[in-house]
Amino acid sequence: IGAATISRSLTSYIVNALDMQGVQIHPCVAGCTPFPSAKWLNISLGAPLVLGVVTVVVAGGAKTNATITGAMTVLKVAIVVFVIVLGASMVDTARWVPIFPHGVSATLQAAATLNYAFIGYDVIA
Repeated sequence: IGAATISRSLTSYIVNALDMQGVQIHPCVAGCTPFPSAKWLNISLGAPLVLGVVTVVVAGGAKTNATITGAMTVLKVAIVVFVIVLGASMVDTARWVPIFPHGVSATLQAAATLNYAFIGYDVIA
């Protein structure tokens, strides 16, 4: 049931993302009601495709699963690094004055002091 829920959600997410890019896909790929009188019945044509891909990955064995998991992890880390690098290139340090009145180094020094102060807190608590 969990895999079906995730595949249904992923299908809706993909269809909405493509729609925002101007790519029109039939609404029944994400989910539609085939009979107006049966509003409780909502069929997704894309969810079984996602489940099929997941089934092929799982049926491929532990090595295939580990390879795909590793590739997805590399992709996620690459996206995070991309966002950090892109964000760092757009930093305007002149706007830091109200937030860091004594500079970034003073804030980092205070953070290090607080971190050191909390060492051993878990022992007492």
